[in-house]
Amino acid sequence: MGHMKGFYYLPVGSSALRGGCYLTSIGSLRYKEGQKYPVANHPPEFDFNWKTGRTVADFALVFVVEGEGVWETRDPGTVPLSSGDALFILPGQWHRYRPSPSTGWLEKWICLRGHVAHGFVKAGVLPNSSQVIRGRVKQEMEDRIDRLFKDVASHPQENLPSWGARALAILLECCGDPDEPEAAARETIPPPLAKAVQFIEDNCHRPLRLAGVATACGLGLRTLERHFASAGLGSVGGYIISQRVQRAQVLLQQTGMTIKEISFTCGFGNPGRMIYDFRAICGTTPAKWRAGRLTGSS
Repeated sequence: MGHMKGFYYLPVGSSALRGGCYLTSIGSLRYKEGQKYPVANHPPEFDFNWKTGRTVADFALVFVVEGEGVWETRDPGTVPLSSGDALFILPGQWHRYRPSPSTGWLEKWICLRGHVAHGFVKAGVLPNSSQVIRGRVKQEMEDRIDRLFKDVASHPQENLPSWGARALAILLECCGDPDEPEAAARETIPPPLAKAVQFIEDNCHRPLRLAGVATACGLGLRTLERHFASAGLGSVGGYIISQRVQRAQVLLQQTGMTIKEISFTCGFGNPGRMIYDFRAICGTTPAKWRAGRLTGSS
């Protein structure tokens, strides 16, 4: 795909806000050696000069496709940038960056907002600080930005819901896989159990039969139950329920999903089953548990 040139700042309506993830800006600009940076005509909240730097209200991903430059935040300070690096910028964090006068650069960027992206930061999927991501600009990701740019250029007065989702997918892919404390914890589980625990965690959002879990792990059900009991994990069925309840707690606290929606999302099958299992483990109903978390009470 040929080089796309220019930038767009998109309108944001109330439906985009409710959707939870929406594109706010996309651009692709080439700066020649010694060219003034940045070019004019950006909105005031996005424009900046090197002396003052800036903070923005958006999540931003900036690709350094060609050339070199520098990037600076409060911590760790100024660091060099090279072709293939990406900048991940969090809302509200001061920063500044610019191409080297001796090389210039080609930059491509996407900016987005919405509570969905904030949820990924809170969950540890996205970094909780602005940073350089070394060597993360891959051709397929650049091509996806170019395709999104082309679609936006065709309808610059619109802001389709799919655009925000596509931008978020690029952001998540570029920032890499999250650290997984669950995976680290599994390393302490005896080998016969590790596969079973992994299988349950990967599939507890689906209907699971105990015999099916045992078969998937290459063990008999009685043998699997003995392994769970010996490891202090209770019963296989109890572990499945506990995983579903843990997922329900995340959604109750971090989203506005209804009890019915959460019950199907987490594998309970229906709200009544979720309420029963949730009360058995937490000692209260999902609604009361959510209300307590939202008000800050225990």
